[in-house]
Amino acid sequence: MHEVIERPVVREVCPRKNRRKRQKKLLKQLLQDYAKNTTLHGLRYTTENGLHIIEKVFWLITFTVSVVLSFYLISKVWTKWTTSPIIVSFAGKPVSVQEVPLPSITICPAVKFLQSNINFTKIQLDLRDANKTVDNETLANVNAINLICDAPFLMTRVLTTDSSMINRLINVSTDIVDILDMCFISIYDCEFKAVLTNDGLCYTYNGLSAQNILNLDSVQQEYRYSYMETKIKDWTLDKGYTGNENDAYPRRGQDSGQKPLINIRLANLEDEKDKLCNAVFAGYKIYLHHPSEWPQAMSYYFVALPKQETSLAVKVNMVTTSKDLQSAALNVRQCYFQHERPLKYFKIYSYNHCRLECLTNYTYDTCQCVLFHMPFHDSTKVCSSFQTSCAMQANFKFGKKGSDLLEKCKCLPACNYIQYDAEFLKTDYEVEDLKEDNARERRRHHAKLKLFFKEPIFTGLHRSELFGLTDFLGTCGGLLSLFLGFSFLSIVEIFYFITFRVYKNIKADIKSEKLDNPM
Repeated sequence: MHEVIERPVVREVCPRKNRRKRQKKLLKQLLQDYAKNTTLHGLRYTTENGLHIIEKVFWLITFTVSVVLSFYLISKVWTKWTTSPIIVSFAGKPVSVQEVPLPSITICPAVKFLQSNINFTKIQLDLRDANKTVDNETLANVNAINLICDAPFLMTRVLTTDSSMINRLINVSTDIVDILDMCFISIYDCEFKAVLTNDGLCYTYNGLSAQNILNLDSVQQEYRYSYMETKIKDWTLDKGYTGNENDAYPRRGQDSGQKPLINIRLANLEDEKDKLCNAVFAGYKIYLHHPSEWPQAMSYYFVALPKQETSLAVKVNMVTTSKDLQSAALNVRQCYFQHERPLKYFKIYSYNHCRLECLTNYTYDTCQCVLFHMPFHDSTKVCSSFQTSCAMQANFKFGKKGSDLLEKCKCLPACNYIQYDAEFLKTDYEVEDLKEDNARERRRHHAKLKLFFKEPIFTGLHRSELFGLTDFLGTCGGLLSLFLGFSFLSIVEIFYFITFRVYKNIKADIKSEKLDNPM
């Protein structure tokens, strides 16, 4: 028998071992070459020949700490960029009051109807007297008035309200000719138009028409919410005034110097005040708002009283927002651009419009009706005097938990808006020598209202990016450069060593292997 001699398979195993050794050597050589030639500070000392091991460890620890610190600070910058990338600062350029609209002025008389026309108290007493009768026309007027009384009288409460009752309320309310004794408004005409508010029928100057503010296709048309009809001219909500003409609408703000821009004399209606309806005072509530805002008698107001002169020094608060923020997340930006939040009843978005629409829907969900001044799609769902208390309670509850409800309604401030505030001064006003007849006696106790801009120019606020992409990259680059000497070329170096140099070394290794192991 022949003896079979087993020989080890050397030619198959050794090349694989040699290849792994060469690859490790090439990788080590590549890392040493990178550390020796890189622009990153301190890295070359970790592989430099001739240095003691302690020196190499020192530089390795130093480099590692620098990397950790730089990335820790970059994480802080990232957090700030993602959570609070917006800053509100003073605008760089002052704005003249002529570049913004004159504020709309809404005047609401406390005496909502003239007692000389309708003796509300007497009619209520007649209704209690079984021996007296009240005709249907008078009763209908009283039912309409009950909608605006501070404490609706039980004798004349009705269960339903329709558009005819609201139109009747408009007809019996105090007319502008009974209110306005004198009006002077700089170079403009003095045109006050009726508008329905929570205070009943009020009168607004320099407001936009319902056609410009309301979505008329979405609201009822059985009665009118506003009688303002002047069309917009040479003005847009986004760009402001497009020319220098004084006949633009809404009316421009004016620097009146030492003279009041608006001078109004309001009649004293003390003798027309009814004891059972709105018996608190006989003055006027004054609201200042932007012309594009729907007049609402539920916000902060000033009071003009008989025998007093009220001077209002108007201050303009304007906030603008950079268009670059349109790409920012809404929860970070916390405001809406006009096209981002369409409303059902309003064409123009504002926080107040969104809030009113939210309150309207909440009132309807709670009481199955809305107050007569609230824009709504169905005129048959207007709260009657019997349901008014429910609507008032809904309004009170809405105020208590309004933040949660407004969050559900997604109500945020507009990104660009103008608000008006005023400092007021009251002085006693009475002309002693006008006592000759009743008409002049009435004028002697009138209320005077003067309005002017406190400053001819003002500085607005501008909402912009605190960190844009360029700022973020610049900050990160600065930190990396500070701790590591890192730059854009450092990225190129890394790319070069992991692509071109790796490819070159692999190719050289394959060629060397073929030369060492010829077929």
